[in-house]
Amino acid sequence: ARVIAKQYVERYNVPVEKNPLVIDNMQDDTEKLYAAWPERLYVLDTEGKIVYKGGTGPMGYKLDEVRDFLTR
Repeated sequence: ARVIAKQYVERYNVPVEKNPLVIDNMQDDTEKLYAAWPERLYVLDTEGKIVYKGGTGPMGYKLDEVRDFLTR
């Protein structure tokens, strides 16, 4: 998962210094905390509040929409 996240950051030039990218662990702690099933892309603020909730994946992923959200 880390390799895919790294590729995403590089491909879409995600400014991780400003918008850190995190992924869930194998115990699915984040999925349990944010009820992310079925899989979704979320953007959280620095306090852990959801500020972007994408469509259910993988067909509902709108990576351009996530990129635009992160770069505004």
